[in-house]
Amino acid sequence: MERAIIFGVQDHTLALLPMTTRATFRHAWQALYRNLTLVDVKGVPFSLDRVVYETLTSVSDAARRLAKAHIIAHCRWDGEEDRAAPSRRHVPHRRLCVRAPGRQG
Repeated sequence: MERAIIFGVQDHTLALLPMTTRATFRHAWQALYRNLTLVDVKGVPFSLDRVVYETLTSVSDAARRLAKAHIIAHCRWDGEEDRAAPSRRHVPHRRLCVRAPGRQG
């Protein structure tokens, strides 16, 4: 498990984990570090629920930014053959869906 978290690999073959999994690990470590720092500096009680919430909202925001950048890149491309179209990134089979607590839909 620690190899997956630190290096982003699955097993002894060193195959990389899926992109969304590695991104979620990065966002989770950032949220965990931030909340542990608040415990140390400001004496705020630690809440694992808060870490999970911040991780999921951070991943959701990052996915929106990536989608918006992709849309902007395609809108600026004029379709001329001398310039290649912006690259399309591989879309993972599993999609991450984050909903605010209490919202339906």
